[in-house]
Amino acid sequence: MSCLSGAECTLGSGDAAMYGLYDTDGILRFMGGDREACEAYAALFSLPLASCSLLPMPRPAAQVFRKRRSRREGARSS
Repeated sequence: MSCLSGAECTLGSGDAAMYGLYDTDGILRFMGGDREACEAYAALFSLPLASCSLLPMPRPAAQVFRKRRSRREGARSS
């Protein structure tokens, strides 16, 4: 199992990274919040750890949704 930035994979902001577990074909098999979860997934599905890659991934940004005004509120007649 490999990690791009050494033993502890973190991204520039200092926050712990999410981890992606990739198989030998480069397919993302699992994405988890810690290394142990990825290793447990590999063990559960009998993926050989020597042939998998564990790479840091950015945490998803929280999206802010704005409430849309209904068309009736926006188009009032005099």
